[in-house]
Amino acid sequence: MSPFPAEAVEANCAGRLTETQRKNWAGADRDWRGNVRLMALVLGLAGVLLVAGIGQTPVPTFARLSLGGVCLIVAACLVYVSTLGGGALTRDLSEGRVESVEGPS
Repeated sequence: MSPFPAEAVEANCAGRLTETQRKNWAGADRDWRGNVRLMALVLGLAGVLLVAGIGQTPVPTFARLSLGGVCLIVAACLVYVSTLGGGALTRDLSEGRVESVEGPS
């Protein structure tokens, strides 16, 4: 299924998304956000385990704490991006608009 079907050309040329296009793209945006949240969960869990020192590891304490801290910071950034920091697709979907671009972008 094309993201820009022939029946939507008129609306798209006028700079608008059809309702079907909005629903389809919103599903893709929701899937992306879910994947980012899953990555944040995995990194957050790894960070907590590293910082708490759970389990035996040959990694020195400073390296373990540093790596755990980095995992927690990246996880926090991913949570922010997936919940509050909507990207260009999210903004365009909320506005319901499309733009024509020719050549390299």
